[in-house]
Amino acid sequence: MNNTEKYFLQELSAFFSEKMNRFNFKFIILWMALLTGFTSQAQTKATSTPTTTTSGSSSVEHQWEYLVVSYGKTIFGTPEKTLAYRSIGLSATAQEANEIQQSLDVLGRFGWEVITIVGTIGGDQQIVLKRRFDKNRVTNENLAILRGREIYLKDLLDILERGRRIREETETATAAERNKPRLIDLDLKEKEDRRDSIQATRDSLIKSQLSSTTWGNQAKSTLRVRDFDGKFTNIDVTVDITELMLKNGNNYRASEVKSWITNTAIPMLQTAASSFTSSGSVDIKVTATITFNGKSEKVGESSTYFSDYSKRWN
Repeated sequence: MNNTEKYFLQELSAFFSEKMNRFNFKFIILWMALLTGFTSQAQTKATSTPTTTTSGSSSVEHQWEYLVVSYGKTIFGTPEKTLAYRSIGLSATAQEANEIQQSLDVLGRFGWEVITIVGTIGGDQQIVLKRRFDKNRVTNENLAILRGREIYLKDLLDILERGRRIREETETATAAERNKPRLIDLDLKEKEDRRDSIQATRDSLIKSQLSSTTWGNQAKSTLRVRDFDGKFTNIDVTVDITELMLKNGNNYRASEVKSWITNTAIPMLQTAASSFTSSGSVDIKVTATITFNGKSEKVGESSTYFSDYSKRWN
């Protein structure tokens, strides 16, 4: 019988002598069960200690905990600590990563020791630290972790708030710059207004013609007039032809796509643009896409050009 068992049997005897008249037999059984469980747990703990190394007659228990951190890119700059050794011959070219040093100094005061660093100078680095495991210290630090988490979350909220303020200030400054009075050339403004009016009219015409087709609701068009007099017009149309060309879930024919663009889409756009070919040159480009696995993929493209010089489509 070990000392722990003797101690609890003595306590049990004293308990019975003083309290027997106040408790029934069921409580005695409960107390014995608790005693048996305690001694069993003590024996289990004694036989399941971590791996140890023996030096002479003493046994040293090795239990470690680890910390893996990264501070991003390591930036070296003006030396600080090494200045203390400059007078005894330390190279004047020595530089220090002061921000990381300060962080490691804090961790070092709590027992953390660097055991390896993975990464390259000038790149992201992973620092691995370890220290002897101390249950009481870990328990105390868990409370500090909770406090640290609160500070960390507050810092994140502060960063988000600063970002929001910066965006608002930038938007305000941009709006102020945009609305700031400027010297206006009325001749230039009149030309720009005329170009914008021509562009809006032609764009409306192309969109109207597209909407009258069976496939126009799957088309997106962009029209741009490149000069003040409407002599150069670009028309770009992208059409999703999934319903027209996709077969058996994942098949299509490039030849059919090319034929459809050449014989259906481009002739319709040429007809729609005929009302302003008399004013100058027109570029038309049609791009056909198919939606597959949630992505839009280009499956065909063709262009045509009306020359103001030759007065025909090429």
